[in-house]
Parts: sequence; structure tokens; C-alpha cells
Amino acid sequence: MDKEFREGVRARDPACWARLFDSYWEPLYRQVRVLLPVRLDSENALGEVWLRALKAASRYDPRRPPFPWLARICVNVCLNVRRHDRRLRFLSFEPESAPPAARGLAGADRDELRRALRALPRRQAEVLALRFVFGVATNDVAELLDLEVSSVKKTLLRGVQSLREIHGAPLRAFELDSSDRKSAS
Repeated sequence: MDKEFREGVRARDPACWARLFDSYWEPLYRQVRVLLPVRLDSENALGEVWLRALKAASRYDPRRPPFPWLARICVNVCLNVRRHDRRLRFLSFEPESAPPAARGLAGADRDELRRALRALPRRQAEVLALRFVFGVATNDVAELLDLEVSSVKKTLLRGVQSLREIHGAPLRAFELDSSDRKSAS
């Protein structure tokens, strides 16, 4: 997206915000549905994401792409909703709307994946969902959750190890690559 568009987002230009909404409502909705799978909670939270983004538009850095900024707002809204009601539930993976990690998994595998994620501590479940379900890069997960990259990598490793213990075997949807492993330094 061009610099003029990004400046328009910061200035709350209606045409730029319409384009922003058209470009990012679907990925944000999917993110909210994983973090808050109850439809009413999800829809309310998504509305809150857009309201907070509009209110914070003057703090948006036009040198950076808008999605990480919006995703950060989205994560914060979802965390606030979950803190309020202290529930951790995940989207039931349906074939037509399955996230990348769940595509190709049979119904029983999807159910098992959902149960495994629910059994994890909250932070591990969030990091694994962002990294593997949404394909967010490790560095971006760290930025979204306001963590150090090394902390995210450690959480990924522990989360995958926990899933292996729960599942009894590795789930192919949660395989670590070299960028997810801690560096030797």
C-alpha cells in the first residue's frame, strides 16, 4: 500500500479507511474468531477493533504496513474480552473456513487439534495459534504480543512439546522450522 494511502489512514480520510476496511476485515475477523470463537463475542470485538483503530489513527506510523498495527489492536481487544470473562475457547474448524494449519485434517483430527490447543496454557495457545494457524512470522508474533523474540521461540518450543505430550505424536500442523528455533548465540 502506498505512502499516500498510509498517510490518509493516519489522517482518518474516509476513502482510505474504506479501503483499509475492505482489505483487512476478513483476516481480522478470522483472527478474532480463533481467539474468541463465540460469534457474538467475535462480532462485538471486531467492532471494537475498528473503533479503537480509528481513535488511535493519529498514532499509526505510516512508514509501516497497517496489518501489524491492526492485528496488535485486535489481539489486545481479544485479550481484554478474555480477561473479562476468563474463558478460553477456540473456533471449531469447519472445512470451508479452516485456517491453514487445519486444512487437510480430517474431522477427528480437527477436533483433536482443538482439544489440544484448549489444554495448553493461555500464552502457549495464543502464540501457537498466531504462528501456525495464521502463519504470522515469529518476529511479528513477538511484536503483536509485546514479547521478546527469544520468549516467543521458547513458548513455541514448549507449546509444541506440550502438544506432542497431549497428542502422543507430532501434529503436522505444528512443525517448527529453523526460524522458530532459538539461535545458538
